Amino acid sequence: MRPRLELQTTVRATLPVHYTTAGAEAAAASLKSMLEQRSVSLRNKDRTNRLLGLVRLHLAGRGEPQGHNRDPRGAASLR
Repeated sequence: MRPRLELQTTVRATLPVHYTTAGAEAAAASLKSMLEQRSVSLRNKDRTNRLLGLVRLHLAGRGEPQGHNRDPRGAASLR
């Protein structure tokens, strides 16, 4: 077993650096699940920008749902 592991580590050192996009893919999957039901409304640029601002606040843990009901047009730009 040890010779096999030594061979693997030797070969691994000669391979090019490998970067992963797993973190970005997880974030994209989360956004997709949040926005999938609203895909029709994403055709309006201003509405989409406000919605993405609210999503950004939600993901950062700074969203205040009760405040969005009072002023949905300005809630995304308050922060």
